[in-house]
Amino acid sequence: MTARALDYSDKAFTWCTRCEKKTWPSRRAARRAAKRHHPGHVLNAYPCPHQHVGWHYGHLRPDDRDIPRRTA
Repeated sequence: MTARALDYSDKAFTWCTRCEKKTWPSRRAARRAAKRHHPGHVLNAYPCPHQHVGWHYGHLRPDDRDIPRRTA
């Protein structure tokens, strides 16, 4: 398996102990995991607030929808 393929596989995530959520190594990996695990749903990749590297996916809270986000 190549490094690029591993980036998108289900084995590429780690757990954030503070969020208790899966953390993906890149925004692209989080977005692909969201599409794979929840097809048909609109989910967003967002940076982990507790780690300098790592991305989660999920719905944005209404209060956070207008806040500018960093990009990968």
